[in-house]
Amino acid sequence: MKQIHLGKLIGSGAGSDVYECGPGRVCKLYKPNAGNVDYEYNKMKEAYEIGLPVPRPYELVEINNRRGFVMEYIQGASFMETMMSCLKACFENGMTNQEIFNSEIIQSQIKTVAFTLADFHSQSCRLQETVKVSLSNSCKYNLYLSAEEKNKVQEFISKLPDGDSLCHGDPNPGNFIKQGGRIRVVDWNDSAKGNFMYDIAQYVLTMRYADVSLDWPGDALGFITEYQNEFSRVFIEEYTKITGKDLSNLKEWTIPVLVSKMGGNNPKKKQERILRDVFHGLRG
Repeated sequence: MKQIHLGKLIGSGAGSDVYECGPGRVCKLYKPNAGNVDYEYNKMKEAYEIGLPVPRPYELVEINNRRGFVMEYIQGASFMETMMSCLKACFENGMTNQEIFNSEIIQSQIKTVAFTLADFHSQSCRLQETVKVSLSNSCKYNLYLSAEEKNKVQEFISKLPDGDSLCHGDPNPGNFIKQGGRIRVVDWNDSAKGNFMYDIAQYVLTMRYADVSLDWPGDALGFITEYQNEFSRVFIEEYTKITGKDLSNLKEWTIPVLVSKMGGNNPKKKQERILRDVFHGLRG
């Protein structure tokens, strides 16, 4: 395991810190017991090798008893950052929420995510872990469900369709970055092989619960709350137009994917809402 010198800290999350570590490179260093480094590294490596728009992974490292990996430094604004800047400017100019949603920046972002995911899903995947195994493990180790409730969720998972597409697993706007004229996608820790509907459900549910998970100013949060369903509608319409695929079984994925989102570092309000909706879905 190679040792390297860490430079400036440029980002920090619940499970890792990201440091500069040389020209055009960064090191994603996992926090203790935060996850399997090899797992994400190998997923990113495969995605890069088949030509998908991901950061180039270079090597695994260990620094001060923390493991991580070196990858290409993707410098650019994420869709989340761009959206925040757009909203701020639009509010200052007195635009209505409808005008903002119909703006080129917002519409382009939604449609670009749909296009990018469609590209991923057209690729066969060599990853060993499948979507259904990932969902099953999330259910198995869930701390909030009873044994009976877990069994019911596992039944739902067993009935989900299989597939061999490369699924990203966390297609939220913060993971899509515009670098020059190119879109790059980061954070492959939740990627897996399986049915494309896994990513569709992830996107739709990300937008559905955005109003309780974003630390945004009131006007911006109000916009997201009002238009979260419209984000999903435009996304689904665009993905369907690109691929011609049938997305009518989305509801079948809702409970298994929601269970996978339980726990972790969810804000309290988001966690409470997910728990409430999961329990309602299991008892309905």
